[in-house]
Amino acid sequence: MHADEKGQTNAGKGRLTSPQFRHVQKLDLVGTAEAAKILDVERPRIAKWRRLGLLPEPVAEVASGPIWLRSQIEEAIGVRELRRRPARQASARPTP
Repeated sequence: MHADEKGQTNAGKGRLTSPQFRHVQKLDLVGTAEAAKILDVERPRIAKWRRLGLLPEPVAEVASGPIWLRSQIEEAIGVRELRRRPARQASARPTP
């Protein structure tokens, strides 16, 4: 934890207040949970799409999982179209 000029820490504030970080631009990063929310799907679907290569490569991998730029997920138009497809029928046989 770092203290700013006034001696206050930046813990839990979601921003970099230390003078050494003033040059760092804000990155809009998202993990699996946020990606699922953006694409309006459940979290396991994100993992499945990633395994199938339907999502862009994450910019980083941390202990909690993959990290993407929000823009990468928002630009995943093909993935969004997949969730709009109707579910497959359980049986291909016509019902009498």
